[in-house]
Amino acid sequence: MGIQRLRDTSRVTDGDKSGSAGGLHSVACALDILRMFSVDHPTLGITEAANHLHIAKSTAHRLMGTLMQAGFLYQNPRTRRYHLGIAVLGLSGIMTADSDVWMAAAPYLTELTMKTGEASHLAVLDGLHVVYLHKVESTHPVKILTHLGRRNPSHATSSGKLLLAYADPRLVEEVVNHGLDQFTKTTITDPAQLRMELQDIRQKGFAVSHEELREQVTSISAPVFNHHGRVVAAVNIVAPSSRLSPANVEPRVRAVCTTAHQIARDLGYRPPCGSTRSGE
Repeated sequence: MGIQRLRDTSRVTDGDKSGSAGGLHSVACALDILRMFSVDHPTLGITEAANHLHIAKSTAHRLMGTLMQAGFLYQNPRTRRYHLGIAVLGLSGIMTADSDVWMAAAPYLTELTMKTGEASHLAVLDGLHVVYLHKVESTHPVKILTHLGRRNPSHATSSGKLLLAYADPRLVEEVVNHGLDQFTKTTITDPAQLRMELQDIRQKGFAVSHEELREQVTSISAPVFNHHGRVVAAVNIVAPSSRLSPANVEPRVRAVCTTAHQIARDLGYRPPCGSTRSGE
């Protein structure tokens, strides 16, 4: 029913698109509207959506109305702004429950946090960005604020660099062409340096981001391989740089790599004979 409504709106507002092509365009716009929401941007207005997607306000209004009827959006009656609806939470719960990687990783991340005291995460690539799928909070009083679902730049995080190191080289070039934005004085902004860093990560089997996204924050990541030998996620810990000093980084690296290997083992991964990947 929701898709049929979207097809109807496209016929009214997009005169150059008709039939199934117009319907697909409207579905794409509706999905783009949902993607505009984030931890940093939890509400959305009709004008804002229309301007971002370069569509008429009437089209944005109809699309957001359809999403609201289906439970994917909720409109605050006082502010008239839209929030994500309960239907999104339901779908995320299904995805989490049905994810082999998530189910395999959850208990090991808890162990990793208990062992290191630091917040641990399971991360995957989402386009050119990296997203946390699961998190176990640090046991320390002073914590680093991280969010599930937040899209972080892949070139400035340990998980992002780790996943890029094992990704298709064409994806790396997309990231480079998109621009290597600088967030701190240690962010890698030179394409050649990034390529060298990714090569080094593949050789070592882990990645470190020392204050590359945020000042005074350091993270360590290791790859999770599936039964085909393909990297499907990254495991990391994130902590204040004062707690990840040169003196204690090495044991933390071993802990993260061991956790990633344990998850991979449960996914059916068996390292090739003679493998020197860290933690194996």
